[in-house]
Amino acid sequence: MSLIGMNEIFLLINQRLYYMEDIAAYKAEKQLAIEDVEQEKRILRNAMLLAEQKGITPNSIGPFFSALIHAAKLIQCRYQSDWQKKSITKKHPQNLAQMRYKLIQLNASLIERLYQALIAGQKFDKTTSGSMIKMIHHPQLSETYKRKIVTALQAIHLSQ
Repeated sequence: MSLIGMNEIFLLINQRLYYMEDIAAYKAEKQLAIEDVEQEKRILRNAMLLAEQKGITPNSIGPFFSALIHAAKLIQCRYQSDWQKKSITKKHPQNLAQMRYKLIQLNASLIERLYQALIAGQKFDKTTSGSMIKMIHHPQLSETYKRKIVTALQAIHLSQ
């Protein structure tokens, strides 16, 4: 895969992950649970539907979005834990509905970019796993979770 195409995909992944600080702050302020199973189901269902409409096998993109959701929850937990230890929270978080709308747009852009890469014949090669893992930039995310995202990304393919 070209570095430019990979950069665009990982830019979108990173943007998605960086929203988690604001979401964690909102949930902490409103005393909401980090896990929202119904919201997670909606995200996954919408991603799979959009992927299918684009010509990506829905079952191949499902694990990728599941990995992103799991990483997002982990990031939120870590932020809230850090804030509790220091007795601080982020002030004036954005509205949750607005953040979710932005995430829907990011998800659609990510699926579009993945489709464009796949249709162009680009592969997420296992030999470049290390460089792809390094392209995920989030201080609250371990190498293990970055690897899970990349592994799921490598399994995405076009419908036959």
